[in-house]
Amino acid sequence: MPSPTPYAARTTFERNCLAELAALLKNTPWRRKQTAVFRKDGEYFFVGRLNVHRNATRTIALFEAKPLVVDELLWDILGMRENSNEPLSFRAWGAFTCTAVPLRESEIEINNSSAETVARMFVSFLDESYEYAKDLLMHRDFLELLVEHPNHSERGSYAITQVATLISKEKYDEACTIATAHDKGNRTSTFQLHSNGASFHHLAVSWLAARLSSTEPT
Repeated sequence: MPSPTPYAARTTFERNCLAELAALLKNTPWRRKQTAVFRKDGEYFFVGRLNVHRNATRTIALFEAKPLVVDELLWDILGMRENSNEPLSFRAWGAFTCTAVPLRESEIEINNSSAETVARMFVSFLDESYEYAKDLLMHRDFLELLVEHPNHSERGSYAITQVATLISKEKYDEACTIATAHDKGNRTSTFQLHSNGASFHHLAVSWLAARLSSTEPT
């Protein structure tokens, strides 16, 4: 039989890592779907992602966070409230969800590490990142972390998460200003969502207008 291609070998390596990971995560608060490991704690959703490179001997671990409420608001604005009945893993993989903000990243495959070693390093990374993130979010505002991240400051990647977070904090005017800027094309983002032909930002402006008009004194 011919030797497996590098791509096939790396695919097998990922599969072996995930098998080792499944055993290590038993009887822990972490849950896994595909290459994402996740949990919720208080008002936040935390997710670690195992990224096995196919064209190099590298595995990168990424740890992200987002408030749970932002997805609920997104679904309300898009008219997809039924998504709130989806399992928790949907917040990591669902197409219509807010993007979580990366808080930590680490290379965990060193000197041709075995799948077991990479899986153990990933679990250690998860636990350390979880404690780091909890402490960070106690002392820093999530919105500040979002705005400061290069993915957002350079590419506007988390604009939808930003607007939803502002709404959750009842900062309606600021949320409307940002959503309007994106709706009119004055701001750009690498991540867009649409429902029935309308962008999230367009729908958010309408949602906010209805919300504000309903709270005005008569």
